Amino acid sequence: MDSELCRQLVGRRLIDRLAPRVRAVDVWDGFGDGRPCDGCGQPVTEREHAVAAVASMWLSVYFHAECYEFWNSERLAVSRKEMEVRAA
Repeated sequence: MDSELCRQLVGRRLIDRLAPRVRAVDVWDGFGDGRPCDGCGQPVTEREHAVAAVASMWLSVYFHAECYEFWNSERLAVSRKEMEVRAA
């Protein structure tokens, strides 16, 4: 998948609150197992690098490695924007 499209999908999921906005408290990486990525929605295959993260006590997420990086940076950007809007 195109990197920019992936970044946009992850950003949209954050804005729509379909992906958590809290930081990961624990992270594991390895190879995919066919489950869909929580960032782009595409399967993470056995040949792709996957990242699983615990975002809160009851919530875990599963990403392609690149989608995880997008999620981690975009969640901060979305949170900053919302804080600015509230402060205005």
